[in-house]
Amino acid sequence: IPAVRFPTWHYCPFCGKMQKVGLYSAHPYCDAYQWSHGRKCKADSRYNRKLVPERFVVVCPNGHIDDFPIAEWIHEGCKPPYNSETCRIRRSTGGTSAALTGVRYECSCGASKSIAAALRPGALEKIGYHCEGASPWLGITPADGIGCDCKPEDLKVVQRGASNVWFADIKSSIYIPTDAEDTNRRILGVL
Repeated sequence: IPAVRFPTWHYCPFCGKMQKVGLYSAHPYCDAYQWSHGRKCKADSRYNRKLVPERFVVVCPNGHIDDFPIAEWIHEGCKPPYNSETCRIRRSTGGTSAALTGVRYECSCGASKSIAAALRPGALEKIGYHCEGASPWLGITPADGIGCDCKPEDLKVVQRGASNVWFADIKSSIYIPTDAEDTNRRILGVL
């Protein structure tokens, strides 16, 4: 069955290490990066855990959906900026709180931020994020440069499994022929 892997940001459910993968990548596993503090996965490959898709995505009123810009979010105003070659990102849920303020992202460079402020209107506009017309189910990514004309303040950070992210458009149809002659022509493919 053809499928895409979305969201492309994934995290380890044990140590929180995050990794961005492609839409058509195989299921990612934790590489057991050894953080200076907190939980650490064992470096032995027998214990590598499968990564879990990140639960936050960005949606626009025109029906586009994209990954939450984690790296850009936590590195807002940081010097030096995010570098995908040297920076490692980790996700953690602090304490016993299930609230969104408990979800934090931190980078190996020291940058850290909670997701709670990202839910405010205009928060993504402040970091320069705008909709790029992504439709992952069609294989359209931000790299395709489709773009979108929505207002940056209309973008919303939502949970990927929320009921307001995706609505099915189901159409049903039934044809009841009016007479036997019409039925025979339809069966023979004449009509």
